[in-house]
Amino acid sequence: MQNTIQFSCCCNKPDCLKLEEFHDSYDKTENDALLAAEIGQILLQEENQDLRYELFKENYKELKQLRLENQRSNEMIKVLDIELKSKIKDYEESMIKNKLVKQLLTVKSEIEEELKTQISDLKQELSQLRKSETNMTVPQFKMTVTHEKNPFEVLQSVTQQTIDKINATDTRVLNRRLKRVFDMSELSDLSNSLLNNLLIDLSDFNHQFDWVHGYHDQAYFFPLAATIQSLLKEIGTIKMTLNDLQADYVKRIERLTIIQPMISAYKQQRHLSRLENEKKNFMQGLLSLFTLHSKHAC
Repeated sequence: MQNTIQFSCCCNKPDCLKLEEFHDSYDKTENDALLAAEIGQILLQEENQDLRYELFKENYKELKQLRLENQRSNEMIKVLDIELKSKIKDYEESMIKNKLVKQLLTVKSEIEEELKTQISDLKQELSQLRKSETNMTVPQFKMTVTHEKNPFEVLQSVTQQTIDKINATDTRVLNRRLKRVFDMSELSDLSNSLLNNLLIDLSDFNHQFDWVHGYHDQAYFFPLAATIQSLLKEIGTIKMTLNDLQADYVKRIERLTIIQPMISAYKQQRHLSRLENEKKNFMQGLLSLFTLHSKHAC
């Protein structure tokens, strides 16, 4: 390459040897500098290519990892989708069962209303029968006791009759005697009504033995009769309490039987809702991850 810059020597001779040597050295140095610049440019380009290749390798590796994660995510989504469909099916079946339970409860309520009406009619019939029985029993008893010789035997007989009446108020006995379908609450109410009438009759227990006055053992008889009266009242009261407890226990069991399917359906609904939220959060996180990597690659 020829030097475009002209130099002159202090001697002002155009054919100065030193000037020519200087020109030759300058031209050689300029060529070397240009060659070094070209070599540096080539090396810089190669370094940039190496950096780009390393960046490409990293991006490719990251892309493979993202594809693998995407594949796993798709598999997980399939599993969750299958599970969700199964839960939805179970939920629909539970809804059908709940609907059936509601229908059964409606029918049960209608039957209960009908049975309550029947019980009310039956109570009136029993009350009338009891009055008739009392009206027939008292004259018969008075006629019988006039011929009794031992008042203690009469007391034992009356006591046994009262105990038999108390035993007849048992819910199982009533259910067999009435030959109708009653639930425990209705049977308990009916039994308590009969027991309450017996307790009222027991208030006049001693009046049945007015004829004993003047008997030589009356000093021992009436205290014994009073004790038996108290015991019979206590037995009747305890039976009424047991009826109430038994009816309450059956109600609690029935309530649990009805509520348990509702609780199960509610839990399934909450589980499905939680799965849906987890799936939504997972998809949002996955979408955010792809968006972030896309921006980084750009």
